[in-house]
Amino acid sequence: MTAAKWLVRGLLRELRASTTRPEASNMYRDYVLDTARRFQVTGEQHCRARDELTYLADTYRSYLRSRRRHAELLQAFRGRGERSVRDTAALVGFKLPHDPR
Repeated sequence: MTAAKWLVRGLLRELRASTTRPEASNMYRDYVLDTARRFQVTGEQHCRARDELTYLADTYRSYLRSRRRHAELLQAFRGRGERSVRDTAALVGFKLPHDPR
């Protein structure tokens, strides 16, 4: 597969992950695929519009991925009031020593 196809696949994957409504996802998918087909180049011809499309698709994919990761981080670290020492240690990846009494 060419780099442009991988880029379009990655963009479609991020679009599916970012939308909750399937009809909106289908609409976005159709637009991306139509735009990619319109800028497709055959042979050895160099097309500046295709490079521009690649740049825009990569930028938008990066934006969607960053937005999704930001939402995941907000969900993981959102404030829930006072936490216990055990919960706080587990949140940052530490384990408390076991104290048998």
